[in-house]
Amino acid sequence: MESIKRNRRALTIATLYVACILTADVLAARWIVSLPFGLAVPAGVFAVAPVFTLRDEIHERWGRRGAYLWIALASLCSWGLAVVVGSGLLARVTLASVVAFLVNEALDTEIYHKLRARSRLAAILGSNAVSAAVDSVLFIGVAFGLDWSLIAGQYVVKVALAGLVGWWVTR
Repeated sequence: MESIKRNRRALTIATLYVACILTADVLAARWIVSLPFGLAVPAGVFAVAPVFTLRDEIHERWGRRGAYLWIALASLCSWGLAVVVGSGLLARVTLASVVAFLVNEALDTEIYHKLRARSRLAAILGSNAVSAAVDSVLFIGVAFGLDWSLIAGQYVVKVALAGLVGWWVTR
């Protein structure tokens, strides 16, 4: 019975992982949110921020190979969304998502794997801090052009939200 609960929880986490990515693609193409200090973010950042920590959870449950399997599956789903919508901002956002996602999720996975021996929270926070920077530059650059107020805003929100989710899953 415990094994069924554990497997159900793992599958729920992985499903949320993919759902957050697809939701973020749609939201990012629809709205830009103004932040204090002249920063702004695509609205999708609020849906994608938990992705780094969800992927860390997948890593915990299925290992490095499992993490890469779910990265590939989520990328295919995102690419499929781009194919379905065809052209326009949503297609560009989805393409940016796939490009940034493949790079930053692989980077996040490797950093998490290396830091995991220290502590789970250190691995979550350290891997998220680095991969969020790479993701912000790649995603914003491809989707909207190199807009530094969007890049900085996205980085700050991603790190803050990923840190909160990381704290929550490790407490």
